[in-house]
Amino acid sequence: MEIVLSVLVAILSIALIAVVLMQDGKDQGLGALAGNTDSYLNKTGKDGKSLLVSSTKWIALAWLLAVLGMSFIH
Repeated sequence: MEIVLSVLVAILSIALIAVVLMQDGKDQGLGALAGNTDSYLNKTGKDGKSLLVSSTKWIALAWLLAVLGMSFIH
């Protein structure tokens, strides 16, 4: 069971990192100086943003539960 939860935590960690990195920041940073304000989500529309936010919440919750499960096994 410990191995299964360890693999699950690793997969969820990678998924959480990927989903967070796909979101755009609240400000444009240095890209706004050059006029480069396009991001992946600007091209996909509002639905992509809400999907990523929702995915982040659910993946984070699953990661938290998996880590808690691992702590109870030890």
